[in-house]
Amino acid sequence: REQMVEAAHFYYIENQNQKSIADQLRLTIGQASTVLQLAKSHKAVRFVVHPVVETEHARHIEHKFNLNRVIVVRDVADDQSNVLSRLWGDAAANYFMELWQEHQQRSPNRELHVALTGGQVFLEMVTALPDVRRDNLFVHVPALIGHGRLPQQSTHVNALAVASMLWARSGRLPGHIEYATVSPHPTNVQPGPEARKAVKQELEKLAANRAIREVLNAMNKLDVVFSRIGRINPDVSEDVRQRQTMDTYLKSVVTTKELQKEGAVGAFAYSLYDENGNDDERWRFFLTAGHGTPHSGVGFYQEMVLRAKTVVGIGNSLPAVRAGLRGKIFNVLITDQTTARAIAEDLRTNLRN
Repeated sequence: REQMVEAAHFYYIENQNQKSIADQLRLTIGQASTVLQLAKSHKAVRFVVHPVVETEHARHIEHKFNLNRVIVVRDVADDQSNVLSRLWGDAAANYFMELWQEHQQRSPNRELHVALTGGQVFLEMVTALPDVRRDNLFVHVPALIGHGRLPQQSTHVNALAVASMLWARSGRLPGHIEYATVSPHPTNVQPGPEARKAVKQELEKLAANRAIREVLNAMNKLDVVFSRIGRINPDVSEDVRQRQTMDTYLKSVVTTKELQKEGAVGAFAYSLYDENGNDDERWRFFLTAGHGTPHSGVGFYQEMVLRAKTVVGIGNSLPAVRAGLRGKIFNVLITDQTTARAIAEDLRTNLRN
């Protein structure tokens, strides 16, 4: 299987001919041709129209915010969120493969710890990745969410399902995935101060559990995080709300309108932040990476960025993306043309002023 992926990479990514591939893999030209055919039939190769649109806006944003990369996909109609999820998922898969190839070339014996949140985008991403053994890949979820029984209308893809798929498509290696299940938020009180107090007590109790504590501690090893840049109380359809927001998990504790009044603008890996990319102790509703440490909430990802780790944010909610850039929550941005254009225009306006 590994030979198939290597041959496909040489042929489709590096544009090498079959003789060159045969020489590197110590095969005959006929054997190299057979391996390439097997790569297609076993879906080690997936053919897609490249989703990335190269724009001067991307380079401008990279420079001004000191980002590792800005990846822009084409705009789609408002009612085609499933198409946008596919474009973002393919772009994220391509970027993951770049990171993995670089890791294999530079530090093939070092562990690489990767975390993904849930949602359709990351389901698309994992589905787009070749199914191949990745010996040093360790998979995490960056937040422990007590789902309970989801509403029947929910279309959200659980983060545990996405992480499990990535792990399964990387060889199903024992001990190479970290997650825990926790209970849902209490529903015996109305949203408000009492519910928030109950959640705080619940989180303290859960974090004291040794098994859960071990999963939280394992997050300190994270090298790469992929997360949606979420919106707070967006004016979108119920279907999109179920797939792209935290509303479903917070409605028994606090309303999103209340969060807006408090200044919450966006969410990253189930951690809320304000217009400057800062979090607030009042917004700790889940067990997230860094829980109980000086770098909890979005502070965990800001610290990752400072330590030159890779934090990938995906989204096009302009207020949330702007705030995330100000707060340096992520250092890789995957977005669409309209959002990239608006951010670049912000920069030009600020320069003129």
